[in-house]
Amino acid sequence: MARYIFDANIWIHLGRHHPQDIFVTLWQRIDAAIRNGEVCSPDEVCQELAQGTDGLAEELRRHDGLFVPLTNDLQAAVGNVMSQCPTLADLESERNRADPFVVALANLQNGVVVTNEKPRRANNGPMKVPDACAHFGLRQVDWFGFLREKNWRL
Repeated sequence: MARYIFDANIWIHLGRHHPQDIFVTLWQRIDAAIRNGEVCSPDEVCQELAQGTDGLAEELRRHDGLFVPLTNDLQAAVGNVMSQCPTLADLESERNRADPFVVALANLQNGVVVTNEKPRRANNGPMKVPDACAHFGLRQVDWFGFLREKNWRL
């Protein structure tokens, strides 16, 4: 069973385009995948989402087991990601702060990163999640790739 690590942009996409009151079956499947340990995000994703004003972070906190707390192992893995991919996140900014945590958690758990980010356009530009995944040899899919792998039809 694959373990999927969701980036913040996936939750934002779901919140905006797949509301829970309309896409009931989809959210039931997501809840089951969270309970089964197939879907998670590092707690830093929740903190990034909390910067928004849409209440998405509070809604997602109701899904027990979704957010993985920071541990010593995860903290060390984040340090490793940032040392090898220093432009992945600006830790002084609130935007994209969770990216190294997503990559580190996937690296620790041999997980698949789910993100809608595209790789950087120029080699000298800031790294994006797909670039860091490629650097560490991690598998990465977008939202539709996740749906296809799970064989979920909406």
